[in-house]
Amino acid sequence: MGEMTMNRSLTAAAAVCLLVAAACGSGATKPPSTVSAEEKEFSITLGSAEAAAGSVTFQIKNAGALVHEFVVVKTNLAATGLPVQGDAVVEDGLDRIGEQEDIAVGATPSLVLTLPAAHYVVFCNVEGHYAAGMRADLTTK
Repeated sequence: MGEMTMNRSLTAAAAVCLLVAAACGSGATKPPSTVSAEEKEFSITLGSAEAAAGSVTFQIKNAGALVHEFVVVKTNLAATGLPVQGDAVVEDGLDRIGEQEDIAVGATPSLVLTLPAAHYVVFCNVEGHYAAGMRADLTTK
């Protein structure tokens, strides 16, 4: 192999290595932009407690025997610390980003929201459900 051909081969190999390294990034795993959420009596289980900031799609499944809802609020409070009056969360004063109401048994709606980098709480605000444990923390980065 001539010197010029060898230099071109080495240059091409180096370029491929750089492209592969760039594609791999820093090794940090990016959080998902789609989050699965299963609701049942009486819990909300998120597929991930983190999501990529920006457009986030919640793929909700009501795996329970009762109608539920899925409320998303931006807050510095923990999921267990939202203000409650009677058997429901007091949503007035909370930064409610969006919600999916009246999720029928077996239903699988999607909810797409724009979530800047922050802490959020997702919960069911059907009377008594939040207090019974239907809540979860979510952080976007």
